[in-house]
Amino acid sequence: IFFVKGLDHTYHMANAGLAKLCCVDSEIDVVGKATTDFFAPDYIEWCGELDKELVEGRSYERRLDRLYDARGDRHWTLYNRRSITFGNGERYILGVSHFLTVDPRLEQKYQRLQTVTEEIHAHMDRRWTLDMMAAIAGTSLPQLERDFLDVLELRPMEYLSSARLNYAKDLIKGGGRLVDIAAQVGLSEQSAFSRFFKRMTGVTPSVYREMATQL
Repeated sequence: IFFVKGLDHTYHMANAGLAKLCCVDSEIDVVGKATTDFFAPDYIEWCGELDKELVEGRSYERRLDRLYDARGDRHWTLYNRRSITFGNGERYILGVSHFLTVDPRLEQKYQRLQTVTEEIHAHMDRRWTLDMMAAIAGTSLPQLERDFLDVLELRPMEYLSSARLNYAKDLIKGGGRLVDIAAQVGLSEQSAFSRFFKRMTGVTPSVYREMATQL
């Protein structure tokens, strides 16, 4: 599923995946129309709140979403979203995601993963352990590991590191102090945060800030 939409929720670009979700024949039937033309009010409200966070500088990667298409059929997707600015200075929302396998036997797995990953993103500053994640998901450690690998293609702690890195990048680009960012992503000492960031990206947070400013 791919789309670019304006802050008024109107689609400017789309592909066949979005057309499928909107239950129309092709992307031509989506471009120029808005989310309000296809989806239920509660989902539109959720999208609006998410868009506000994106415009404020957040970005989302490997997030699970349970939604209903224009016909009311339920789907699970794994989505990525961020805001982008075109050459004319206007802001847009970019979305890239894909459908997960529809199977009643997988429903509980998706729900477990959505519960624990949303909790991770909501409380990034926690000192997370596998036991904490398994307790929130309501499952065993081996099952938790299988769930993450099957759907997200990362182990739980790898997913946590990826989420922390993505959040840290957003905060750095937003101009936050590195010592504060370290605490916000669950690494209380700035030195530990710098080592983590360089291990994940190959550059220090300070260098990344300079690069982001130049871009």
